[in-house]
Amino acid sequence: MVLKQIKFMLSLFLLALACPLPAGTLIYRINGKGETLTTSKIKIISIQDKRLTIEQDGGRQTIPLSWVEKYFDTDIPGSSFVDNTSDYDINIIKVDIPDTGYTFSTEDGKRRKNVAVCSIEYRINRKYEPGKTQAVKMPYFYLYVLTTRDKEYGQRPAYTFFYPKEAKVKSKSYDEAKIIETISGIDRPLIHDKAIRQLGTPARKSGLSSMGNLVAEIPLKGIRGRHIVAYRLDIWGKDKIVASKEWQRPRYNPGKFWWKKH
Repeated sequence: MVLKQIKFMLSLFLLALACPLPAGTLIYRINGKGETLTTSKIKIISIQDKRLTIEQDGGRQTIPLSWVEKYFDTDIPGSSFVDNTSDYDINIIKVDIPDTGYTFSTEDGKRRKNVAVCSIEYRINRKYEPGKTQAVKMPYFYLYVLTTRDKEYGQRPAYTFFYPKEAKVKSKSYDEAKIIETISGIDRPLIHDKAIRQLGTPARKSGLSSMGNLVAEIPLKGIRGRHIVAYRLDIWGKDKIVASKEWQRPRYNPGKFWWKKH
């Protein structure tokens, strides 16, 4: 059995030397029960430290080499990558949003105008689920901002911002279908416990594990000198909105679901 595994690893290594391959099919185990997944149209990217990195439709996944059962350098119809990441909740600790789209600083006696930034402090609470990895999908932030009117607009201008860059949705107005398509993309970044190095002790009662406080900073480009009168923040987790926050300036009434109407 050991000799067979060595020969198999060697054959994969020789294939990887010429990679990325144009196409191929990989069969690998997904749990300790012997269940396997057949993934076609993949490219072998690298073999390193007993781990195999493969690519499919622009997204990459790394798996232990010991999980691999078979590889064929041709396409065999099968399912896509299994989503084995953990589910999670998010606590919004604090949202610091500026008064306008500009901030000012003084350097060498000169007053400089800078693009203002919305800072969001948050915490990821990973759920413990049998058979799931400790990795979680990067939260996607969508910030909708309403500002005061100016001479260019008959109504209050509304803006949409996102974080990280992979969360960008190609739509000029609110489009939940496009957002769902984006969060489901195979190229969505992952967050690993070891990368953060702030994984807390699992809470026995809640079954959650905290990844420590993190900060997302979103430049508010385009607002310029307009005053911000309301915002809506949606944070998407693995497959749904896991945290939201709304705010409006006193005496302003933007209306219900205003961010969906612009």
